[in-house]
Amino acid sequence: MHNPGLPGNVRLRCPDANDAHGRGLLLVDSLAHSWHTGPSHFGGTVVSFEMADAWPS
Repeated sequence: MHNPGLPGNVRLRCPDANDAHGRGLLLVDSLAHSWHTGPSHFGGTVVSFEMADAWPS
């Protein structure tokens, strides 16, 4: 996931039902075991994550 903003601007939000934006990290947080943000080599911010139970045994 790539965002043109700065790493300090990346935060988990709780959008209202009528909000047009703000659900990306909410989805990542609900599916991922963990996630991190940092500066992208292309400018902006990158979010990396590890899927929770991606390959159940």
